[in-house]
Amino acid sequence: MDIILMGGVLCMPYNRMSIRSASYLRSMKEKSSMNLCRAMSSTEAAVITLLILLTLIPLKKVLMAENVEERQTSNLLSAWINSMQTYRATIQNNRDMYLTSYPFTSELFFETYNIFNPGNIYNTITTYRNTEGNLLSVGITIEANSSTYILCSNGNGSLILQRGELPKNIIGTVTTLLFYQETSSVETYSFRSADGNNQYLCYNTEDRAVLKNVTNASIDETCHMTISNQSSVILSHK
Repeated sequence: MDIILMGGVLCMPYNRMSIRSASYLRSMKEKSSMNLCRAMSSTEAAVITLLILLTLIPLKKVLMAENVEERQTSNLLSAWINSMQTYRATIQNNRDMYLTSYPFTSELFFETYNIFNPGNIYNTITTYRNTEGNLLSVGITIEANSSTYILCSNGNGSLILQRGELPKNIIGTVTTLLFYQETSSVETYSFRSADGNNQYLCYNTEDRAVLKNVTNASIDETCHMTISNQSSVILSHK
């Protein structure tokens, strides 16, 4: 191959070989540019994918929280939920005798009020919301010697005083801790135990407070009770 001296510079002759070399160089340059574009596109795609994932993480957390909340709500479909409202009251039967409790012996009677009587006539009534119906549900407790006692069904027609606080929620369809407060007349109510036996708070011939099967609670006056609210303001439950 001849070499030509042009202006003091050695040059290769402009022939077909040089043209092919130039074409080859241009082709390599274009391929490099295309590869660079592809690399940039891949990087951009990776960044976009990462941004999408970061955006979906909070959404996933929200959906998980909603699912947990739905499961918790479904678990409370058969339950009593504490309304966190209480009031102090006395409960009297149709003979004007007070429901009187004796925590130390776990006994309850209906007695005429006497200032010297060691029994406790003051009750704290806590309302509950029943998730399966509109019946008013209540828990009845008393305070004695810095302790709380719950008026409970013993499951055999008798009543007991169980030491402890009323729970916030009660799961299930029956409980020995609560009563359905039903309206008997304009001024009286009846308390039906929520233990599933459909027995009402009444009194026997010894004036002992008992639970009794009643054919018609609106007629049987032994289960008619008067509630005298002793607190002018509804208090928050402890």
